[in-house]
Amino acid sequence: MKQPIGKANPIISICWKISELQKSSFYKYFFKQLFITVILTFSINFLLNNNQGNFQQLCKYFPETIVAFCQKKSLDIVLSILLILVILNLVNAIIQHIAKKIPKLEIHNIINLFETINIVVDNKSKRFRAFLEEYIVDGENRKKNIFREITKPDQQIGLLINAIKTYFENQSNNTVAYKVGLVRIIDAQLHDWSAYCPEEYQPRTTIEQLSHPSSAIMQAIKSRNTILIPDIQSELSKKQKQTRKMIKGNRSADEEGSLLVDPIISPTTKNVEYVMTIAGDSKNSLIESNLEIYRWILTNFRQRIILEHNLLTIKELEVSNGTV
Repeated sequence: MKQPIGKANPIISICWKISELQKSSFYKYFFKQLFITVILTFSINFLLNNNQGNFQQLCKYFPETIVAFCQKKSLDIVLSILLILVILNLVNAIIQHIAKKIPKLEIHNIINLFETINIVVDNKSKRFRAFLEEYIVDGENRKKNIFREITKPDQQIGLLINAIKTYFENQSNNTVAYKVGLVRIIDAQLHDWSAYCPEEYQPRTTIEQLSHPSSAIMQAIKSRNTILIPDIQSELSKKQKQTRKMIKGNRSADEEGSLLVDPIISPTTKNVEYVMTIAGDSKNSLIESNLEIYRWILTNFRQRIILEHNLLTIKELEVSNGTV
């Protein structure tokens, strides 16, 4: 799996690419060794074999004045080469230091992600185990209701939304409070809030307001792409409304924050089935340079939300057909 990295200024990006190149086998075992061998061979040749025979031989390939200068200044040239090698090592150390500044996921970020997802998985496992324990005792009377009782897609979706909130707050060391919501989309129109977290803070902006074409959610549906707004106040202060990525809604005038809106597309229907919203309570709590990292993180949750959505669809079909 390719490591997700964020955006950085051109200098940091170039340094990161050089750093990655230096990790390659071609650089380590061929280019680097060849470079050192050529330099050492050239230096030793000038120090130990500085004679007339070499002079005549070199004059076949290079101008006589250059060869004569190299013979006269051979020790200076060798010392200069050694100095250049020292400088190159210093430059390389600087490149490696700068390259570390590019945004990327660290090991602890990955561990945090899997721990968060495991909370949801553990909840499902406990529900399955509880059902099996009851089924062993009274299985005959519960055969018809197995699918309905063990599958709780609406509950699982709520747990996934809560897990996303937990993950982002853990990443900020709990210095930022996040609100996460999931809007159900039917026929490219906003239907309702399928889940939101914290549950005690119901979304203030209504579905009718969010259905405006200028809302971040509707723009995400249209573009089928993630929309990120690092500074909500700055976005709303834009004079031309058509350039804004969001509407004010019922947000208070002085409320700061960041917003990420992510469409969830079903691989089966190819339609946007949900739109996820993540709001931080301070500006730049979600930043543009980390967008690719956010997308990669949310992919792990999108897949699970779509799985639960499919189970929910099957369950609704069975109910409508009277088989459950």
